Amino acid sequence: MWKHVLIALAFLASLPVAAEAAASVGSTRFVTAVANAGTFEVEAARIALDRSQNADVKAFAQQMAADHAKLGEALKAAAGEIPMPAKLDARHETLLAELKTAPAEAFDGTYVRQQLMTHKEAEVAFRAESMKGDDSRLKDFATETLPTIQHHLEMAEALRKAQSD
Repeated sequence: MWKHVLIALAFLASLPVAAEAAASVGSTRFVTAVANAGTFEVEAARIALDRSQNADVKAFAQQMAADHAKLGEALKAAAGEIPMPAKLDARHETLLAELKTAPAEAFDGTYVRQQLMTHKEAEVAFRAESMKGDDSRLKDFATETLPTIQHHLEMAEALRKAQSD
């Protein structure tokens, strides 16, 4: 009997503690939100590169595609065992559909408006995670990435200003 107890104890000791093994809800939400936003940024940039006739918009889109592809890889590394979403969420799919179907004369305005909105949302999420995150890897990722997100927001604001001038 003691042999069975020792085997059971050894097995139980080898299992990770549930609190340590499971990612927090906040961390999982952050990873899911950032992964969806990043995938959207890359796809929206590809659409902008194809549809825009404005050199500044195309340059911005090129940088968004490159930067967000790199950020996606960094997110995967920081997320550890937290899975990436298998497909883009409905909200971001709707935004992409809006871009794909925007009339040519309204395309740049639609793209820039979406970029302002999504980068403002990202700035809030990254700031919150960098200050209050409970996973040190994600908190470090958010802290290190926040200046890039802020720079993207500044670039989008400059594009909007140029369009309104």
